[in-house]
Order: sequence, then structure tokens, then C-alpha cells
Amino acid sequence: MNSTETGQNELPIETSASNTINVCMVAVYFYPDIGGIQMTLLALSQQLQKMGVSVTVITRRTHDNPYFEVVNGLRIFRLDIPKSKPKIIAAFQFIAGSLIILWKEKTRYQVVHSHQLVTPTTIGLLAKTFLGKKLVLTPHTPSTAGAFRSLVYKRPLTGKPRIKWMQKSADAVVAISEEIKRDLFRLGFPPKMVSYIPNGVDTERFSPIDEAMKRERRRELGISDGPVIICAGRLIPRKQIDVLIKAFSMLVPELPSTSILMVLGDGEERSRLEELAMSLDVSSQIHFMGSVLDAHTYLQASDVFVIPSSIEGMPIILLEAMSCGLPSIGSKIGGIEDLIADGKTGIFVNSGDVADLKEKINSLIKDRQFALRLGQAARNEIVKNYSMETTARNHLDLYKCLLDTRSGKRNGNKKWK
Repeated sequence: MNSTETGQNELPIETSASNTINVCMVAVYFYPDIGGIQMTLLALSQQLQKMGVSVTVITRRTHDNPYFEVVNGLRIFRLDIPKSKPKIIAAFQFIAGSLIILWKEKTRYQVVHSHQLVTPTTIGLLAKTFLGKKLVLTPHTPSTAGAFRSLVYKRPLTGKPRIKWMQKSADAVVAISEEIKRDLFRLGFPPKMVSYIPNGVDTERFSPIDEAMKRERRRELGISDGPVIICAGRLIPRKQIDVLIKAFSMLVPELPSTSILMVLGDGEERSRLEELAMSLDVSSQIHFMGSVLDAHTYLQASDVFVIPSSIEGMPIILLEAMSCGLPSIGSKIGGIEDLIADGKTGIFVNSGDVADLKEKINSLIKDRQFALRLGQAARNEIVKNYSMETTARNHLDLYKCLLDTRSGKRNGNKKWK
């Protein structure tokens, strides 16, 4: 059995020989792959481990990690399916490989928790049907994006039967945002099946720092002492980073010459976005940092966080920014609406509106007292309602409820607290 350290993500795991809850998480991508779902699932699994839950993860291999390893107490199986494989072949291989593992490991888990609604959910449904395990499903995007959209709109012939299968066989569906909950109801999922459990964040790691430490962070990262605006996410069209670049270019004449925009993340849009920055003559002030594991250090070094997306589930990076006490600007859509109270814990911007975004950023840079009040209120909101400990506790309560045959029918459609 191999053991791998996770560096910044390492948590002290306290396991118990008398674990009563054993969960197998199924996800296409997981640590060390970097992304919102991947890092959330890592943090959730680690927090559940601390609470005495035994967690196994089945995922695809994206780096040089072995087929099986133990990472901070998590048992991880990684199936080697090259990205060059056609999607349908890769999906069948992942399904087949996962089912073999689930069969061999069937005495080591009671609950299968599938993340995203296509391939992982198919695996979970088959495990439910043939192995009799409890099944929890979590879509991480609304029906307008990602796997959820693919199931509902792109595959009408196969999507509807799969949705019916989910409704008949799943024991619970976790809605991470109010929008996703509404989508599930609209598709006919019964309220008793749906539980609203928002994503959470490690509020100790993602925490505010004082000005002296902030200057030190900037020295470590090699960035200036001028205003620092930051955004993060996969560089794909729906993240609308181009809108932010255009807004920033309009702001540059009004800002100190040391002002910068940091863009964390990578993706298909990167080259186009870099070319856009060059065409607007702001490339020297826009730093494309690529994928980073230690996002908290960049957030703590910044002054304003912006999430200009057109579609979001429950954005992890916004939770992290707010937890760091950053004044945040977000499009009035999806899970962003769940997190931001306009003018109190952040500011809304009209999605895709360059001029509006420019003015909103400028207002936070010019009025630092207002920005500080927003940041403090944001931090308080996250600590109160969105800590990873709360999220993990709510998942644990759900698992216990599903496994407690004495409890009868559970009361679904609730926000676990």
C-alpha cells in the first residue's frame, strides 16, 4: 500500500476502528487534478475521515499516481484511461473498471456517492441495482451546463430514461445550490429525495491576514504593492474572463501603474485570452498564473475578487475568496446568488456587462472602507453557514439517515444544518 503526502491539503486524519459509516465516492476527476469539484471532494472526504467515516474514492488517472494509493487516510483507486480515447469508449471503460472495484470492495462500503450526473451516476445506479448499496447523487452544475446539461438537453433519447432511473433508484440527491434544487424539482425529482447541502470551505486555511502578512505574501509571489484584482476558474467560455479583461483595460487609465489582474486557472480559452490582453495593451498588467494548488496564498495577497461567469453551480473559489475576507463581485446567477447579499457580503454585476463590471471594481478600489466592510461580512457569512465542517456534518447526517432502517422515511428537501 502506497502513501502520498498532499502538501498544503494535508489534514490530520483521525480514523476509528469502529467506523459505522463507509462511503465510496465516484468521480471522473480527483486530486491531484486541480479544479473546483476535485478540491471540494478532496476536502469533503478528508473532513469526513476526521469525523470517523471511512472513505474510498474511484476516479480516473490523470497524472503519474499509482492504480491504488492511500492519501492522508483516503483509499484511492485510479483507472488508467488515456484522454486520447474517444469519449464513449472512455466512459464504458470507466464504468466497467469502477464496477469491478465496487464488486471486489463491496464489504468495505455501504454508500456509493456519485459526483456528476452522467458516467459516475451510471456507475452508482448499477451498484445500487446489483450490489444493493445506498446511492447518493450530486450534480455540481445546473441543468444549463456541464454533465447536467448533457443529460437533459444533448441526449434526449437516453437522458429521459436515465433521469427516470435516478428518480426510481437513488436514495438521495444533494443540491449544492438553490438553482440546482429548482432544476431537480422541475425534472420531477420528488422533494423527499432532494437535500440542499451547499459546498463548504476550509475556513482555517482560507482566512484573512493582516497587512504586514499581505505584503509578505506579495513578496513571496513576486507581485507589486498596487491594487490587485483576482479571478479564478477553468478558462472556458462560460467563465467570461474576457469580460473581466475588457473591464480591467477600461480601468487601467484610472488606476496606479502598479495595478494588476491575476488570473488563476487554465483551459481552452487561455491563448485567446492572452491575445485579447495583448490587443488591449494590458498584457504586462495581467498575470496568467495557470493552475495552482495553493489558491489561498494568491487570494490573501489580493484586494478584490471577481467571478464574472454566465453559469455557475456553487462556485468553490467564491467561497474561498469570501472566507479570506475578500470583497467580491459576482454575476447575479446560480449559486452566486446563494452566497452574495448585494451591498452586504459582496456586489452583484450584470453578467456580460463590461461597463457595469468596470464601475463595480472601481467602487471597491476607490472606497476601501466599503470594501473592508464587505470583506468582513463575507467572512462572517462563510464561517457561519459554509464551513467544510458544516458541509461534512450535513453529509454525515444524510448518510446516517439513509442507513438507519429504524428511522423509516427520511424528511427530504431540507437544508441540513
